[in-house]
Amino acid sequence: PLFEQPSTANFQLQVNSPCIDAGDTDSPVDPDDSRADMGAYYTHSGISQVKILISEINYSSANNYDSGDWIELYNYSDSTIDINSWKMVHGFDNYTFERVPKIPAREYLVICQDSTKFLQMHPDVKAIVGDFNFDLNSKGNISIYNANNELAYRLSYDSIWPWASLPNGKGATLELDKISSDNSISQWRESYILMGTPGKLNSERPKIDKIYINEVM
Repeated sequence: PLFEQPSTANFQLQVNSPCIDAGDTDSPVDPDDSRADMGAYYTHSGISQVKILISEINYSSANNYDSGDWIELYNYSDSTIDINSWKMVHGFDNYTFERVPKIPAREYLVICQDSTKFLQMHPDVKAIVGDFNFDLNSKGNISIYNANNELAYRLSYDSIWPWASLPNGKGATLELDKISSDNSISQWRESYILMGTPGKLNSERPKIDKIYINEVM
């Protein structure tokens, strides 16, 4: 239906939603005299547009590539965002962002459970902060709250089908397939690169130029 922002319970329809003007022809017309929209009318009173999202998660490292748990935040706005005094909540655990660098427009910040372990595996990543003192586990909810304690982003994830299983201790990370405010399960997949791509664009599916088939007659 193309909701505005499902992660923060904003179920208003986007302007290009296929539900616009697609309701029952017997229903009363909309205030603009157009055909009724499909679905229930909805008014959202929360945050209208999320500027920060989680674009990658490492919740269970492979034993021989242990970088600790971490998440990658991405600022997909056109301006710098200061997340000092924001908070990350996972179950009963939470971590407050204090003395962290501002995130420039279209840039990343990695939040580490153990920055020493992380830098051993990813020495070239500069924009990191930490350390949070809890495990992300192979399933759960991560919520990001702004300085006013308003929900800015929420993600629920798992490691069993239909979620990708390779991020669960097999060397991959959980990556957002494309930058979008839609963080539903269909948008997430395992990384195509071992240990993921913290601090930069998510990995892309390898391209196959040619396929050779040998026939045995």
